Amino acid sequence: MAAKIRRDDEVIVLTGKDKGKRGKVKNVLSSGKVIVEGINLVKKHQKPVPALSLSLIHLS
Repeated sequence: MAAKIRRDDEVIVLTGKDKGKRGKVKNVLSSGKVIVEGINLVKKHQKPVPALSLSLIHLS
C-alpha cells in the first residue's frame, strides 16, 4: 500500500519534464493528483502596459 501524501510533504517528481525536481505539496486533489510548489511552471508573454514594465508572467 502506498503512503498517504499530505499537504506540506516534500516530494520528488518521478516522470515528465520536471523529473527529479523536489517540491512541497501545496494541494491534494480528490482525483489523486497533487499540486507541487515550483513544478510545472510556464512563462506567458503579455503586451507591456506603460504603468508596469512587466511583459513576462510566471504561472504554475
